[in-house]
Amino acid sequence: MRKWKHLNSRMAFNHPRFRLRQDTVRLPNGKIIDDYFIWLGHDVVMTVPVTRDNKFVLTKQYRYGLDDFIIEFPAGIIEDVEQAEAAGLRELQEETGYTSKEIVPLTIIANNPNRSKAKVHVFLVTNVEKTHDTRFDETESIETLLCSGDELLTMIERGDIWISASVAAGLLSLRKLKKL
Repeated sequence: MRKWKHLNSRMAFNHPRFRLRQDTVRLPNGKIIDDYFIWLGHDVVMTVPVTRDNKFVLTKQYRYGLDDFIIEFPAGIIEDVEQAEAAGLRELQEETGYTSKEIVPLTIIANNPNRSKAKVHVFLVTNVEKTHDTRFDETESIETLLCSGDELLTMIERGDIWISASVAAGLLSLRKLKKL
């Protein structure tokens, strides 16, 4: 097995909210593809918050790309000047009003490794408590949900939680907390 060879790149679309690069690559069999597109998105952080009484904190919000209301764990873009852990705590507070200082790395997930270099950095945040009001950006309207470990597993199994990073983060967290 061999890697593809990068031959050339150009920016196909460059906007502050969306950047797309067009690459020319040579496959191991020698074939050249001159229109292989890579989305240059920011890395994302996701937190799996758990309260002192073992309730998982989730968000429910409308996602335009899917045109549906989605249940997921609090997540957002890691700004250029931020560390992933700090971004996770910021997003948790902004989206839910919950905070904690007990945060540990859980995993890193690639959502679409064939078309993007962006990663999802997932953290388990324990002993969270509601300390702040939420602060949404202009595109957000978020409802906070609380559920037990059993309810979380049921929501994943029946497809109520179906975003890949949230499914993986939920199952890994349940396992780490020995609730699976």
